[in-house]
Amino acid sequence: MYLKDPDSAKYGFGSVYQGYMVGSVFEGRKLEAGYLLDVTVNAKNSYGGYTGAKPYKFLLRNDQIVGGWEIGQSGILIKIR
Repeated sequence: MYLKDPDSAKYGFGSVYQGYMVGSVFEGRKLEAGYLLDVTVNAKNSYGGYTGAKPYKFLLRNDQIVGGWEIGQSGILIKIR
């Protein structure tokens, strides 16, 4: 995600919970376990209006982010990190 105005972004953080993610077929369906964090980001567009909160999911392990996914409109996870 690239922000036109990073200072305008509004973040919403869910609770951290144990979980796992399974990689895509292209990644060999590798299972990654750790802690998951749900985040929403609402940012301004070029016209100065907010675009609406977009959901993301991050996988944490040993106090580091080891994976990140944008949740598409159809619920499909798109890897961003």
